[in-house]
Amino acid sequence: RRCTLRLAKQFDEADQLTEACTALGAQEIDSKADAACQFEFLPNVFVQFLFWEGDDEFPAQSQILFSNNVTAFFSSEDMVVISEIIIRALSIGYVI
Repeated sequence: RRCTLRLAKQFDEADQLTEACTALGAQEIDSKADAACQFEFLPNVFVQFLFWEGDDEFPAQSQILFSNNVTAFFSSEDMVVISEIIIRALSIGYVI
């Protein structure tokens, strides 16, 4: 949860997240989210960042999803660290 909250607060608009992700090599993916990008963290290990912009009623929200094979390589805490690494790279690479 700490990673999804941090990601949601990091960006004001979906376009900002998409721009930052693609600058780091992510690919845009189809989703019902306002922004959705996928990183290939390691060969065949994917991480998706989904983002919904906030409005007057609801704050911005995000979701981080991993490919179903990630548990063969990483623990839950490892997945948090992977998320934090990517979010940190996004914050360094994209200045709001």
